[in-house]
Amino acid sequence: MRHLGFAVIFLLVLGICFAEIPHTINYQGKITNSAGVGLDGTYSMTFRIFNAPTGGSELWSETIPSVSIHKGLFDVVLGELNPIELPFDTVYWLQIEVEGEILSPRIKLSSVGYAYRSQIADSVVKGVSSLNSLTGNIRLVGEGG
Repeated sequence: MRHLGFAVIFLLVLGICFAEIPHTINYQGKITNSAGVGLDGTYSMTFRIFNAPTGGSELWSETIPSVSIHKGLFDVVLGELNPIELPFDTVYWLQIEVEGEILSPRIKLSSVGYAYRSQIADSVVKGVSSLNSLTGNIRLVGEGG
């Protein structure tokens, strides 16, 4: 009986550990001036997610006031200040703005941005469920009945 109690506690803790999916996206890019020379310095950058390559609706935005850019290269984590609460079940487009200047064209988000929503996981009919999401009377049966 002690083993069954330990197994239940282990499953509950395991469910809690994996329950929270970070709603962030790591984004790296290169920004150059009109002569093709990479920018250097610290810039305010605004990132917006839209549902279309042009026009469309703005679904999310975040301004990062101090982004370090060296030889045009930068790396940011989108969603740290404003979590990205989108379902990622359709195509999204990222618009970048540097010091008030909108860069174009928008960038189509692809597989890396969609990694935390697996199509296979969404369509599973039978599988392992977290005990945290179950309701009502739950009967656990160990080996041998």
